Amino acid sequence: MKKIQTIITRATMIAMTLAGMTCFAQSEAPATAQPDLEVEVRILQFNRKMIEAISRTNTIDRYVIVSLFKSGEGELVAAPVVRTRPGEEACLRSVVEYVYPTSFEREGRETTQAVTNESIVAQGNSSNTVSEETVVPQDFATREVGTILAVKSDLDANKRIARLTLTPQCVFEPVWRSYGYKNSPAKQPAPMEQPFFPVISFSAEVSMSSDSTVLIGGGIPNADGTKMVYMLATVRIMDVDVKHAAK
Repeated sequence: MKKIQTIITRATMIAMTLAGMTCFAQSEAPATAQPDLEVEVRILQFNRKMIEAISRTNTIDRYVIVSLFKSGEGELVAAPVVRTRPGEEACLRSVVEYVYPTSFEREGRETTQAVTNESIVAQGNSSNTVSEETVVPQDFATREVGTILAVKSDLDANKRIARLTLTPQCVFEPVWRSYGYKNSPAKQPAPMEQPFFPVISFSAEVSMSSDSTVLIGGGIPNADGTKMVYMLATVRIMDVDVKHAAK
C-alpha cells in the first residue's frame, strides 16, 4: 500500500511541475509582443567629379550609389546601427564634447619698461609707459562632435512595413577662426577664436519592408567641396515568433 501511495505522489508532483512550466512559457511570449526593429544608416561620400560625370547621362539613385560602393568607389564616413521597438524613440551617439567661449572681455593695463636707447636716455627719459590688453573668455557653450542617429519607428497592422523617422548627423572637428585684434596701429591678432563645425545632417520619413534599402538623401558636398555625400537606410524587422521558437 505504501508503494502505491508513493507512485501516486510522484505522479502528482510531475503533473504540477508540467503545469507550472506551461504557465511560464505562456507568460514569456505574450500575444501582443512586437518585433524589434534594427535600423542601419550608411553615410557614404564619392568623388565630386565622378558624380558630376555620371549625372550628365544618368539619375543618381539607390542602384547607382550601391553599385559604385560595391565596386570600390567612394568611402564610408559612418554606419551607425540602432535597435528599437515600434512606438519608441532610440538614439545612438558616438561623440566628443567640445567646450568653446562665446564672449570675451578685454582687460587693459599700463606697464613701465626701461629704455635702453642712449639718445632717449640723454634727454632724461629712462622709462616708457606701454598699454597692454589681455583677452579673457567669459561665457562658454558646448557642441557634440561625432556621429548621432535618432530613430522613431512604428509598424503597420500586419507587422510587415516599418514607418521610420530618421535623423542621422555627422559633426566634424571645428575650424577655428579669430575675430580679435589688439588695440594698436598694427592691429595685431588677439586670441578671440570661434569654432565652425562642419555638419552633414538629414531628416527623412520613410516606409520600408524588412531587409530593404532606400536612399534617404544625398547629393550635397562635404566640408571642403571635393566629395558628394549620400545616405542609405536599411531596416530589419526581427521575427518575435521565430525568436521564441528558438528558445
